Amino acid sequence: MRDRTGQQIGDYLIERKLGRGGMSVVWFARNVGTGRPAAVKILNAGLPANIEAERRLAQEARATQRLDHEHVVRVFDWGETAPPDSRPYIAMEFLEGAALSTLIGRGRTLPVERALDIALQVLDVLDHAHALDIIHRDIKPDNVLLVTRDGRPDFVKMLDFGIAKLRGAQPHTAVQTARGVVLGTPEYLPPEVALDHGVCPESDLYALGCILFEALTGRLPFTGRTPMALAEAHCFAPIPRPRDFNPDLPVALEEVIVRCLAKQPQDRYRKASDLANDLQAFVTVDTPAPTLVSAPLPALASPPPVGAGPAHRVDALESRLKRLLQGGWQSQTLPGPVVRSMTRVEQLRVALDELDADLALAADGAQGLAIDVTRDEQDFFGDELRLALDEEDRARQALAALRAQDADLQQRIEGLDGDVVARLVQVLEDGEIGQVIEGSTLDAVSDRLQRSEALAEAGRTREKLQARIEAAEMELAAARSHRVQLEADQAVATALGESAMVRSRARRRLLDVRRDGLLRQKGEALAQLALDLALAAGSRRR
Repeated sequence: MRDRTGQQIGDYLIERKLGRGGMSVVWFARNVGTGRPAAVKILNAGLPANIEAERRLAQEARATQRLDHEHVVRVFDWGETAPPDSRPYIAMEFLEGAALSTLIGRGRTLPVERALDIALQVLDVLDHAHALDIIHRDIKPDNVLLVTRDGRPDFVKMLDFGIAKLRGAQPHTAVQTARGVVLGTPEYLPPEVALDHGVCPESDLYALGCILFEALTGRLPFTGRTPMALAEAHCFAPIPRPRDFNPDLPVALEEVIVRCLAKQPQDRYRKASDLANDLQAFVTVDTPAPTLVSAPLPALASPPPVGAGPAHRVDALESRLKRLLQGGWQSQTLPGPVVRSMTRVEQLRVALDELDADLALAADGAQGLAIDVTRDEQDFFGDELRLALDEEDRARQALAALRAQDADLQQRIEGLDGDVVARLVQVLEDGEIGQVIEGSTLDAVSDRLQRSEALAEAGRTREKLQARIEAAEMELAAARSHRVQLEADQAVATALGESAMVRSRARRRLLDVRRDGLLRQKGEALAQLALDLALAAGSRRR
């Protein structure tokens, strides 16, 4: 990393380094004309092109300047450093404070009033940003900076609009997010973002709900060992109750947080201002009690879920109402409200039947197919691997036999004493034959010559044996390579099969969530029908 101390960038003179992230380095600097302090963020060199980091840095500058809000860090200038490096930079308001992440998490909590004071300031920013069709989509404690402003502690400054989603016609849109690319922080990831269904203002409110949960309970609402497990929990795990971890929270405040964490965006608060209005009721509470009678209940997206219990409760209620209709109302002209309620119940019944059919297909079709395909492939690879292992074992045994023959031949060659024959040949070549050669000496010479011929033959045999050993080694290497390739193919097939099963389970969980929602709505419709019948019966008696 280059040391930029003393370098002038734009109108700012670098004095010291403040910190470094994965994409940029932040330096403390002063305006050379006014002496005003600033934080200069300079993009690192060598980043992969697909990150579109330079465009995101420019987008952060433009979006932040357009917001022009007291709770958003101000951007003074942006551009590129001087050649030869020419790195993009932005000069921002220099702030001294602590990120919210240093105060919460890992068992640490905030008092209700302090946590809600911070949340209300964040909501003020989000309300302003959403009105300009700007969605932050990376709301997390690290991006909530707490500073002291005019004697007021916990003054919020929002950071990092670099991955903000700019909706509609924007004069400064610079980044197009690729389909299937998930941006955000897994711990605060809205389900619709994890499922690649797009982002909306309610996505920011979901992330803020995660922060409120964490700030008031000391733990995250959803956890997982990997980002994928975290995303799956956000999408399909039941919403935890904050009072299970902090029983002192007001019941009504718990309902507000749970509503923020609804799986479907339409079940959450639709506007930041609506959430702020409901949170405002708790700001003056000094000591939270298990129940809060004086504070109004927050407005829910729908009436309390009468049918949100087990399905048999809804079925039992429906059976009782059917008996009531058959017993006392069948021959009567039904009032309009009763007819509308019955129509609504019938529509929900049909929707549930269709969803149950989809669930049956998901259970018996997609998942079963994934399992069958996996089993078929495992059977195929099992047979192929057994054959490959047998072939590898045969090649290994053949090579071992050839090496044993080679060792025996080497031992025979060492037993043939070629040195004596060599000396005799040398004597003959030098002409030293004047001595009387006795019969025994001739026999010895003949024996040495025979052994020399045997030695030569053994050498030729060993050369052939060495060639066979090399061929056997190549055959063993080929058999081993074939077996390794089969194991790799088996691992790939297993991973693909498991991926298919994971996708099937994810679809089933999503369908289960939808079924629970329809079941709740059916229970509410049945309750409304019962109320309409009671009102109609009362009117008829009068």
